[in-house]
Amino acid sequence: MSKEDKTGTNPVNFQNTMVLWNEYRELPGNHYFNQAVFELRQPIQNSGAELRLRVPMVASDLSGDTEFGLGDIALRYLRSVKLTRKYAWAAGLETFFDTASDASLGTGKYQLAPVVYYVMFLGPGRLIAPGYQHNLSIGGDDDREDINSGCLDLYCLQMAKGGKSWVMLDPGLIINYEDDNAISGYLKVVLGSAIGGGASTYLKPAIGIGGDRSMDWSLEFGFKRIW
Repeated sequence: MSKEDKTGTNPVNFQNTMVLWNEYRELPGNHYFNQAVFELRQPIQNSGAELRLRVPMVASDLSGDTEFGLGDIALRYLRSVKLTRKYAWAAGLETFFDTASDASLGTGKYQLAPVVYYVMFLGPGRLIAPGYQHNLSIGGDDDREDINSGCLDLYCLQMAKGGKSWVMLDPGLIINYEDDNAISGYLKVVLGSAIGGGASTYLKPAIGIGGDRSMDWSLEFGFKRIW
């Protein structure tokens, strides 16, 4: 794990990072959900850990009318618990706050989400990182659906020669334990390119899979700066 890597593609290479990204989701039932997100990652000095803050501004027509405002703010603590030249373990906890300015812009729930990653370093510019995150609501609006779901994904990275561009495949499964263990899936592809000086851009198209999918398709693009 090298601090000279300024691509932000290694999930356990904790560096000062700012990301501005926008994701548009086409939802079942001819609805949409769009979020523009400010993301900040801050390593905790000499601890092998980082904090990540996400603040979303959301637009959606789920209520029948188009609403725009603040979404649910999230804060994550992630720590590398084991790091070798061949593999790494990381674990942490993400907290989602019920901060949405309108019911259609958030879940209406406070959530705790423990997460674990296993990162396998397969060679220069190549890694596979399966991970699991479990989202559990712990309070909020009693009239909103409780949340008890898990997301299992497989993050696969291939850097181009020279490390100036990369491709990632991120297939995943979502298990809704509140709905008879209903399973849906997704496939994300990330195309990234370095600009220089620790800056890069990326494009992330995705499709939803399964009858209980949470989206039909989505498109995310972002700008990242590492220092």
